[in-house]
Amino acid sequence: MVKDAESHSVEDEKKKEEIETRNNADSLVYSTEKSLNEYGDKVSEEDRNAIQQAIDKLKESLKGENVEAIKADTEALTQASHKLAEAMYAQAAAEQATSTSEDGSAATDADDDETVIDVEAEEVVDEDESEK
Repeated sequence: MVKDAESHSVEDEKKKEEIETRNNADSLVYSTEKSLNEYGDKVSEEDRNAIQQAIDKLKESLKGENVEAIKADTEALTQASHKLAEAMYAQAAAEQATSTSEDGSAATDADDDETVIDVEAEEVVDEDESEK
């Protein structure tokens, strides 16, 4: 039984790699499509088309059995989606910049949640306790 497992270990590794590659590709397709729907208007039409073409090509590769093609198309989609990520980060930065307090300084979570008070403590010894 151990010999049988050892003889199939190479096949198992290839199957594991294929499954992981497919899972990563599926996840990338899903997240990129979601981001494209939410932030697609923040990038140029040319970039949107390039991202959509990369998504479509990766979906086609996922229908086949060629792991190397899936890896290559995953990398191509990753590269194409960089413009979308830049637009998302730019929007987040713009939203953060507009969320300033009335005096013009940026509000922080610490200002909203808690107030810090600097105090000094002094140890008080009870006279009754010290006589015992």
